[in-house]
Amino acid sequence: MGWIDLRTNPHHQDFPGGWHRDIGNRDPKLEEEMEELKRPMNNLRWYLALVDDDCLQIIPDSQLRNRTERERECLVNSPHDDLPGKVIALKAGQVVFWCGKTIHRGKMRMDIERLTLAASWRKWEKDEALEEKVDSRFEWRLDESIRDFLPPAMHVYYDRWRTLQKN
Repeated sequence: MGWIDLRTNPHHQDFPGGWHRDIGNRDPKLEEEMEELKRPMNNLRWYLALVDDDCLQIIPDSQLRNRTERERECLVNSPHDDLPGKVIALKAGQVVFWCGKTIHRGKMRMDIERLTLAASWRKWEKDEALEEKVDSRFEWRLDESIRDFLPPAMHVYYDRWRTLQKN
């Protein structure tokens, strides 16, 4: 598994997540972009809504083609602008799976409860180098004091996870 976390609503202000693809370079050349999109799928994303959740927006079939000029403008310069996409409205207990190469965003509102398990699965090839650095979004979880705030029953799982983060 790549990662898993619990997505909640922001508490102080809305969080208008920006449009993006989970492919690294935000502005590749068209040929490079298509080369990446044509690679065999080796990862996927999923959300499991614990309460109703309509935060995820996608551009259907965008994982199969280059960006349009309008999509490129949003991805590179104006990620919070609106694009004609589809809101994925999940009811509590529903799951959605999608390819991270799809153009997508999450729009979180502080006044609407959100409890969604979000995860990524990634197939690692045996000749592929492991990343040396922990994703910056998760670095805080490595702080020595975090373990003390977890219920004792979770310590073994946290310890295993933390060990895996130290390559």
